[in-house]
Amino acid sequence: MSAIHATAIVDASARVAEDVTIGPYSIVGPDVTVGAGCVLGPHVVIGARTRLGKRNRIFQFASIGEIPQDRKYGGEATTTTIGDDNTFREYATVHAGTAQDRGDTAIGNANLFPGYRLLDMPPGSERDRFAAEMERKWLNTTDPENAYYMAAVTAMAGYPDSTLRLLKRAVDGNYLMHESLDRDPVFESIRRIPEYAAIRAESIRRQKEFLAKRAP
Repeated sequence: MSAIHATAIVDASARVAEDVTIGPYSIVGPDVTVGAGCVLGPHVVIGARTRLGKRNRIFQFASIGEIPQDRKYGGEATTTTIGDDNTFREYATVHAGTAQDRGDTAIGNANLFPGYRLLDMPPGSERDRFAAEMERKWLNTTDPENAYYMAAVTAMAGYPDSTLRLLKRAVDGNYLMHESLDRDPVFESIRRIPEYAAIRAESIRRQKEFLAKRAP
């Protein structure tokens, strides 16, 4: 029997094997096949028309099978096909194929996809536009947790100034995450910057203030 968390959303047309595990807040879209032994962690998204083979493990915040990042994409029903025994780590992203190619993104067996693979993009103006758009969008977010996640993205892309501004936005919104800052390797490159130390200190101060208010 599948172990599907009560908060997960599985489309009625999805075909899920009996021993699959689907974690909290994960989404499995229409016309998806999830093979035997697959484990989907929390906050995983499996886009429409994706086929997962057997024993794949997908870690939190990974996205598999969403529409392609291609300006020529016009809504075609393209697909994603994943083989067996693959591992997709945190924030790994695989998009569906495009009609201009063969219409399917196909991955074989027994592969490891490290986290943040979305960022395998060419340097230069395209990447600059990407970082600028991420910062513009998420500096004004009402959800400071999203600002933190986007800070991780811009850090991986090599934009420390954008990363620091997004982290400050997260802390200003009371997303108190200095423990995550201390252990997340994606922020290693900015830990010696004075502004980073100030952001971390403010996060600690706010957490202490919050806990003091809750004390009996």
